[in-house]
Amino acid sequence: MSSEGGVTTEGVEVTRGRLLEVWPQKCVFVVEEILKTEQDYVASLRQIIEGYLKPMHSHLFEHAESPLSIAAVFGNITQLHEFNTALEEELKASQDNPAAYGQVFVRNRDKFMYYAEYCTNYTSAVKYLGHLIDHNPHLGTFIAQCQKNIQHSFSLHDRLLKPVQRILKYQLLLENLLKPLSPDHCGYTSISEARTCMTDVADHINKMVKVQVHVCECVRICVHVCECVRICVHVCECV
Repeated sequence: MSSEGGVTTEGVEVTRGRLLEVWPQKCVFVVEEILKTEQDYVASLRQIIEGYLKPMHSHLFEHAESPLSIAAVFGNITQLHEFNTALEEELKASQDNPAAYGQVFVRNRDKFMYYAEYCTNYTSAVKYLGHLIDHNPHLGTFIAQCQKNIQHSFSLHDRLLKPVQRILKYQLLLENLLKPLSPDHCGYTSISEARTCMTDVADHINKMVKVQVHVCECVRICVHVCECVRICVHVCECV
């Protein structure tokens, strides 16, 4: 039986035994948590795509409505799923190699930036989803049926938040992984670089979100000013 599968109890025990040879015990718990939560996260993304995105796309097409609205709601979630599926495999393959483990994050820095697009659009995406449901009652019913079909308590709104939560959690997980390591451990430099990398990614995304919020507020103000000017012009013409 493979020691890397982690599917059965025996596989998990063998894997942990191997991990304890190369990591301090506290680190082993974190490495296992990173992989387990990554697997759960990838499964959640897959469920969003198969349980909501694809059925909704077909539903809107059948009702002669623009499928572009689907892109506005789900953003680049398919791209995130493809990336994190590959990331999961890289983490699994390097979990017993501390020197290489952190480099998985550093090497994928540019791909983690895919999350900037998703996170900056998240607030408007959720608002747009609400707009679609308010103006399209049968779509709301269809989404409720999708949730029932996948037999899960989380709503679509809850699921759309998961990528935002996940990208900001990596730095915390890596911080927990770094703490028990002594500077002379073979994985210390690698994990330290990974922690710095993911902190930079999170900071960049937070800045992008703030910029997006500022832009949206400016647009809102401009629309309000234009409306006021339009009313004033109309009043002057009436006088």
